Amino acid sequence: MNMSSRPRVFATVGTTRFAALVDQITSEAALAALFEHGYGSLTVQAGTTAASATAPSSPVRRGLPSVTIYDYKPTLAADMAEADLVVSHAGAGCVIEALRMGKRVVVVINEALMDNHQAELARALHRENYIVSCHPSELVDAIHAIHAVRLTPFPQQDTSRFPALLRETILFGN
Repeated sequence: MNMSSRPRVFATVGTTRFAALVDQITSEAALAALFEHGYGSLTVQAGTTAASATAPSSPVRRGLPSVTIYDYKPTLAADMAEADLVVSHAGAGCVIEALRMGKRVVVVINEALMDNHQAELARALHRENYIVSCHPSELVDAIHAIHAVRLTPFPQQDTSRFPALLRETILFGN
């Protein structure tokens, strides 16, 4: 099978610095785990993470997924849409966007954040079986776990609720 026709992984750190996620997802062990599950490419949106976090050289020749790393793009939607697996920081926007696209999602908790509401979100979504969450050091295990569990499909967004609430508020607010 051609590497470009194999499933793809997209990893994102959002707008912050999250070297632990970039280092772990580009590690030899994580790349080997991804390859074991059939992935042929990994695209990493690294944000402000230092350029020292880089992928191994010539990974395709060694039987590992090819790796592309960039800092920012105006939107991550295309990379996320093309991915079969999304590995994300625990930011609500990225996680919910990936879930609404029907993606398998591994959420990596940034332990460096203070007052870590992202960890709360990750744990809640993990408890509901929508995602697999982990700490950076557990990423390889999470890559295997996401393929061993049957995740609960994320509910579709009900776009009628807000307009109905707004109409009700305007009508009864007068």
